[in-house]
Amino acid sequence: MQDATTAPVKYASVNGAWPTNLPPITDQEAVALVKRLYRFAMKRPLKIPVKITTGNRETWVRRGVFYVNPNNRTALQAGWHDIVHSVSHYCTVSIAVPVRTRPKHSSPPNGIPPPVVS
Repeated sequence: MQDATTAPVKYASVNGAWPTNLPPITDQEAVALVKRLYRFAMKRPLKIPVKITTGNRETWVRRGVFYVNPNNRTALQAGWHDIVHSVSHYCTVSIAVPVRTRPKHSSPPNGIPPPVVS
């Protein structure tokens, strides 16, 4: 596994494409960014709600809600970088892993929450 010292070397070309003076991302921009990135990658709109979260929580789908953390304290580069990184991984997993092979607690790939069983 790579650590924080080797990651900049491996991703230098990708990280070099980012502007050096990006302003901090606002909550409204973070929600819009998730929706646009998902629509770009998946070729369809995101059909689950997107909500802001704070603190030590990752940008990811949990219980049928896409939580986005614009100020993730655990990320190497919080804000724009972390959100783009997390959404790209979510879309990659959603495309690559068939629904039948996922654990029951994971979110579906098509953005539609599973039915409630009573």
